Amino acid sequence: MTFNDFGQALVLLIILYAVWQTAGLWLRLPAWFRQDGFIRWRSTQDTTALYLRDPNGDSVLLQRLSNWREDRAQPASCWYGQSGSYACWQYLSGVRRSHSFLRRKSLKRTRYNVTIVHLGKFSHPDLYFCVRPRQSLDSVDYLYAESEFSPQADSDFSRMFFIETNRPEEFEHVLSEPIRQLMLNTEEVSLELINGYLVLVRVTHILDLREHLRTERDTATSLAEYLERK
Repeated sequence: MTFNDFGQALVLLIILYAVWQTAGLWLRLPAWFRQDGFIRWRSTQDTTALYLRDPNGDSVLLQRLSNWREDRAQPASCWYGQSGSYACWQYLSGVRRSHSFLRRKSLKRTRYNVTIVHLGKFSHPDLYFCVRPRQSLDSVDYLYAESEFSPQADSDFSRMFFIETNRPEEFEHVLSEPIRQLMLNTEEVSLELINGYLVLVRVTHILDLREHLRTERDTATSLAEYLERK
């Protein structure tokens, strides 16, 4: 084998590996969920309730994703199982097609990991909040938000995240320093509490995706346990 042949073979192996890491990833994904005890769940099923709408409207984080069913206020399909003592739903989704010329190119390429857990014994049943990173491509969305809340005690957090809530005092109590530090130290993470469900959304990392999904599942469960103690 000449050096030229070796180089071509190496390039081919790299291409095949890249294809396996992307296309092959979606083939392995169902097996990963099943090994963790999850089953496929669709919005047409009524065996397990999942309703992400409250008097404030639909979930802000999820309604922009392509897997969102507006008529049912829930994902069209996902994987359902237990995470600790909590009912947990998890899936990957891209964003909906953008109608803005400035946003279309970037957002069409972005995929997100979505993790949802149901809080069973939360002492603030009417509380709603949505915390998402401030990003220039999302700034158009902020123009339509009814109000923005800025915690007085934490200027760094409010500078990094756009916050919406219907009960500022309860939000200050519930989303205390440990959760804020977790969000500040975690790349590309958003958090929403709606109708007793905690929603965690994070940009998908193709490498180590299985570990990322498990980590986000554990993180959402830990946050749920923390919130129920508040």
